Formats: sequence, C-alpha cells, structure tokens
Amino acid sequence: TGGAVSVAAKTVDVDWPTLFEKSALAKSLLSKGEALTAVGSAASQPIAVSGGQYAATFGTQVRELKRKYQMAYWRTPSY
Repeated sequence: TGGAVSVAAKTVDVDWPTLFEKSALAKSLLSKGEALTAVGSAASQPIAVSGGQYAATFGTQVRELKRKYQMAYWRTPSY
C-alpha cells in the first residue's frame, strides 16, 4: 500500500518524439500550420511609417520628454 505508480508500472522503451514525427497526426498538424502561416503572411501588411524613420515627430518627442522630466522633478522630495 502507498507504493508509487512508477515502481509498480513496467518500463516501456518507446522513443515518443520519433513515434510522433512519423505519425499521420504530425503530418496533419504540420500541413495545417503551414496553411495558417500562408494565410497570415498573405493577410498581413507592413507597417507604414509616414514621414521619416521615427514613429513620432520631433515636436511630439520633445513634448513627451518635457512632460516626463517635469513629472520626475515634481516627485523629487528635495525640491
């Protein structure tokens, strides 16, 4: 009583990854994955960045940095 299942069970020498790779289920899943990848690739469009190489304009970046540093300065207890 109280024995572990692993002690009572007999060992099975099966290479499960190889068995799965050779199965029809693996082939089916692989073809479904490739089909989903093809559909996703066809549906996706590259992100269009208007203007330059940055997502935000220079003015927007300056405004956000100013707000960020004002908040940090306001939270500083020594001021």
